[in-house]
Amino acid sequence: MRASTENENPNGSQPGGVWLATGASAGIGRTLAESALRRGHKVVATARRLADLSSLSETQGVAVFPLELDVNDEAADADTVSYAVETLGHLDVVVNKPIRQL
Repeated sequence: MRASTENENPNGSQPGGVWLATGASAGIGRTLAESALRRGHKVVATARRLADLSSLSETQGVAVFPLELDVNDEAADADTVSYAVETLGHLDVVVNKPIRQL
């Protein structure tokens, strides 16, 4: 197994892939979304509040597709996947950031 390079995603495909990243407003979800964008991928970025994605959209431009999503809403989850596939043609990577509430 070889390490991925800056221009590849973790499964070895070339730039231009489509990622769906939940929890992309902060933390690991944000870091993964930014990493994918730096590698030339498009990202459907979700957060509970759309406003929390504004800085990502402003800095990354047309490669980001921000959506408001509560991952606890199964119908909204399905709608988000459908939107991504209908808008971008396919999904290559889905990152579902775990949320821990105390």
